[in-house]
Amino acid sequence: MRATAHDEVRHIVMKTIRRVATVVAALGGVLAGSLTPLAQADTAGEGPPLTQPVSAMRAAVSCDPSVTPSSGKQAVLLVHGIGGRPEGYWDWNYQRALPDEGYGVCTVALPERGLIDPVISVEYVVYAARYAYERSGRKIALIGHSEGGSLVTWAAKFWPDVAAHAEDVVTLAGVMQGTGLGNTLCATNWCTKAAWRASPDSHFMRALQEAPMPANTPVTSIYTTFLDEVVYPQPRASTLPGAANMALQKVCPARIADHVTILGDSVGYALTLDALKHPGPAVPSRLDNKLSLCLNPFMPRAVPPSPTEVAKIAAALVDGLLIGGDKVGVEPPLPDYAAPYGS
Repeated sequence: MRATAHDEVRHIVMKTIRRVATVVAALGGVLAGSLTPLAQADTAGEGPPLTQPVSAMRAAVSCDPSVTPSSGKQAVLLVHGIGGRPEGYWDWNYQRALPDEGYGVCTVALPERGLIDPVISVEYVVYAARYAYERSGRKIALIGHSEGGSLVTWAAKFWPDVAAHAEDVVTLAGVMQGTGLGNTLCATNWCTKAAWRASPDSHFMRALQEAPMPANTPVTSIYTTFLDEVVYPQPRASTLPGAANMALQKVCPARIADHVTILGDSVGYALTLDALKHPGPAVPSRLDNKLSLCLNPFMPRAVPPSPTEVAKIAAALVDGLLIGGDKVGVEPPLPDYAAPYGS
């Protein structure tokens, strides 16, 4: 039984690697073309106390030099998914494009590449959000991909000061109602804490859905209904009750994008900018350049990673999910602050 489950997961991941590597190689010839801390983040505030070492959380955050009160720029915090690191994850897409739109960029490196219990990883996100807010001197925006989407939403729901200091929360292929991959990984009742949490029927996912939405912080969930072999089935997997949920294919019906290429997708980026530039969540009908978006699959300044870089990221994911990680026989209890919503 265990071999069958592992074989299925490995097949899914390796198939995704091959497809993304092919897309990257094909587009490589077409597409053209962190830093000294200024202040210690204020870890005081509303919500549950943070339990992770302050030194480790601070070391995980990086903001570009423009994130200062005097620049007048809004800071955008980018949160990667399982198996990744900020470098190689955001530096070929949003980290390149957002400054051209007048935004400062901060990133956070999740502990152990996010392959541990997300209730630990989210504390790094909370700390990073507070740091970005303090360093910029104004409200920020949060963008998360895959598990990073779950984390930015969880942070805004359970830490009121994070929500109060964020104008937008945007998720890309976020795990909002769990993924069938979690069920596959845990078919033998022996899997990582991160996999247990990602299962559709987990207490973690129930709490993510049932906890109240932040009152004045809009949440936009953007996903692809075609080829996402990591977060599925879509659209259910990325649909969050109370959020503005939208597929890339709502704008471009024939758009082909998977779990990785959504990171550089032109429609996903246009919807993200629409959320950042207007009050409230993204509204697809506001996009006025749909023909151009549908003809050009990649966002401005996107330079996709090489097939080798993609393989390294995917290999780390495979290693963490199938071989390494803190495997347990049951989903761990939720923290006290979330338990009432996950029972």
